[in-house]
Amino acid sequence: MKKVIFISLLLLTTFLGCQKLDLADNSHEIKVLLEDGLAYDGCAMHFYTSPGSGTSVSFVPTPGSEKKVRGFLTKQKGISTSGPISVILRYRPTDTKGKLVCGWGAVREVDAIDVLKIEREK
Repeated sequence: MKKVIFISLLLLTTFLGCQKLDLADNSHEIKVLLEDGLAYDGCAMHFYTSPGSGTSVSFVPTPGSEKKVRGFLTKQKGISTSGPISVILRYRPTDTKGKLVCGWGAVREVDAIDVLKIEREK
């Protein structure tokens, strides 16, 4: 009987371990810069990797995630509105592109992401 219980627990643990891997849902966590600087000839709200890390990569939130990012920006205290802020971002890649509008009428097409969680880097 003890053998049956042990094997059952072992199988249950293995099954639950596999389920946790499936729940990861292809999300990633990364340190990026967040900027919303169209007002000062920068670019509209977008995330980008630090240029110091090699090639800088920009991406925008999906329309469904934009409200979450705007809410985050509204709640922040003491953040300069004339430059980027460093954040920790948990996101899920999508197969879609988004438009990144910049000063002087420039428009680029960049990857769009689903923002799952965003917090200011400490």
